[in-house]
Amino acid sequence: MKRAFYLALALLLAIALTACQSGGGAQTSQQTTQQLSNETTTSAPQATTQESTAPRVIRIAHSAPSRETNQKDWQDCIAAMIADINAEDRGYKIEYTVFNYQFDINLQIEQIEAAMVQGYDILFAAPTDTAGAAPIIKQARESGMFVVDFGNVWADIVDLVFEISNEELYEKLKFEYVNEMLADNPDLHLNTAVLYGIMSQTQTLIRGDRMIEYAEQNPDRVSILVSGTANWNTEEGMKITEDWLQAYPDINYISSSNTEMAIGCVQALKAAGRLDDVMVSSFDLTDEAIEMLQAGELTFCVGPDNFDAAVELMDIVLKVYLGEVKLDSVVYQNNIGTICDPSNIDEYARYKKETREGLGVDVNVVVN
Repeated sequence: MKRAFYLALALLLAIALTACQSGGGAQTSQQTTQQLSNETTTSAPQATTQESTAPRVIRIAHSAPSRETNQKDWQDCIAAMIADINAEDRGYKIEYTVFNYQFDINLQIEQIEAAMVQGYDILFAAPTDTAGAAPIIKQARESGMFVVDFGNVWADIVDLVFEISNEELYEKLKFEYVNEMLADNPDLHLNTAVLYGIMSQTQTLIRGDRMIEYAEQNPDRVSILVSGTANWNTEEGMKITEDWLQAYPDINYISSSNTEMAIGCVQALKAAGRLDDVMVSSFDLTDEAIEMLQAGELTFCVGPDNFDAAVELMDIVLKVYLGEVKLDSVVYQNNIGTICDPSNIDEYARYKKETREGLGVDVNVVVN
């Protein structure tokens, strides 16, 4: 009799535990995500345990350095692609969460640890401190997450490298443009200032160093007067440009590694009355870059279109993750890039607006 009583009690406890787990788990996970993520975008509804026919949910955590300008556009385009995928009948849905680590390596580590605990399936990782983040990136992969490296800095410890920035293509586009400009202006000599971003990041080193190498290869047409860093920041870009204009009054070209810093350069040149005689180039075709090109304040800008890149990203990531394709190399190089100057910027502005209409992606460009 006692044995029957204990068996009945154990059965009741098991039923109670099961009911508690199915009723509260999703809410706890969502609360934890909100606490540890500065920006959270969820692109798939949470399936409940009662929905036995609910599609599989693939959860993606995006470890991003910021939610500003080009980063925001990139993340919004990814979210838009995921919304399109979720509208299809693929047998799975995708939940997409952006963890904004604000260029803080300690916060990035903390957030990736949280994503591991919460059971995310895929990690999109953008580097700021390559060496500092390497251990947590490796740990995430070892925990079972499918890790995608956006910077090609962890190729030996991730599942896939998706190079958002095709620096080889950008170099080709940039220096073809410069070559043509010099050919059209035989008396022009570029007295150049090279503006780097955060020096621990591969992209800025490539962009700055190749400008210096180009000058060394063309000493009769290009001189490097000075180089420095503004850490991807507009205010720092403005301050360093002000200093350069004082120290090197014969500057006539600033090669900036991104548009955020170039905005500061343009502001300083305007204040000094030098915008007409100093050219500025940048990378990243943000809305701000489009506006400056339309106003004739930026000479040219190189970069990918984030919408096109997001389409290609989600296509290849899902195919590799689901085992539908096997790549010969862990590094997947996209071929997306364009160069714009005041002569063709209206055409690109039109394309950018058209591709994002109806997708919930903010586009603040004027189409002329």
